[in-house]
Amino acid sequence: MSTPLVGAYLRVARAYEHFRDLDDLLNTFIVSRLNEAPVVDLDPQTFLPPVIGITGAVTAMAGVLTGELIQNLRVALDYLVFELAKFDSGGTEQDGTQFPIDDSCDYFTLHSTKFTKNGKLNPRNLLPGLSGPHIAAIKALQPYK
Repeated sequence: MSTPLVGAYLRVARAYEHFRDLDDLLNTFIVSRLNEAPVVDLDPQTFLPPVIGITGAVTAMAGVLTGELIQNLRVALDYLVFELAKFDSGGTEQDGTQFPIDDSCDYFTLHSTKFTKNGKLNPRNLLPGLSGPHIAAIKALQPYK
């Protein structure tokens, strides 16, 4: 028997693979630079050293891996909300579900309220079909908290 969250678990596992690949890439880069003497030219206007960063292909690949890692974790959260909405709705799939990531209480309210102030269905609701306790649990995880 398959769990409804198999997609979410697979996305988290894939994100972990990207994290391991990113860690390996950065560690290999750092180790390759350990025996090099750093050359730092001071900025002629501030007399401070420039920010020393990873460049070239390493930077590009680190960006790709970081983006894929974040995307997989984001999709896993969306899978979770979809399955919670389906569970809370007695098995009925809900359209438009998404895990909200909001930086204010007002935005979270906008994304978690079934009806607008005018009593119409809220087209911005990302949590249709979710029960009060599940909405409260998601609210507790918001960045503004």
